[in-house]
Amino acid sequence: MEYAVTATGPLTVKRFLDKYGHSALTIRAKDPVIEASAQFFNLVHGRKYSIAVVLDENDSVVGVLSLGGIVFAMCRHKENIFNMKASEVMSSPVHSVKLSDDIMSALNFMSKMEIRHVPVIEDGKLLGLVTRKDALEGLYDDQTLELNSLAEFVFRSGARY
Repeated sequence: MEYAVTATGPLTVKRFLDKYGHSALTIRAKDPVIEASAQFFNLVHGRKYSIAVVLDENDSVVGVLSLGGIVFAMCRHKENIFNMKASEVMSSPVHSVKLSDDIMSALNFMSKMEIRHVPVIEDGKLLGLVTRKDALEGLYDDQTLELNSLAEFVFRSGARY
């Protein structure tokens, strides 16, 4: 699926995060997988996530770990899963976007990479997470606001044609 940039200008990742939040579920690379999996039940700023961004001891992003990845690791490693660290089952390298990117580019990137979440990273540090669902809702809200503003301008200006 290809998304196109609209004529009203791009919704940047920074503007999107400022409006919808900079939260993300994080875990440590050294955390046992079983301990890390329990974190998925915790709310982060009122939300649950199906993906966690994996950080090292310096808070640098080193990978991502999804619920699906944990299930796959459990099936593959069976009872050894109890001795494994998050760093052993996480996905790496991390596909990410920057604050200056626009949401359309982020959506196209997620589509191309066949992923539903993308961390926002600058200088190795996590600044937030963009989900496909939230990005689409953000674009809808942004376009609705633009259309409402345009309609208000046209009808308040007294223009009839």
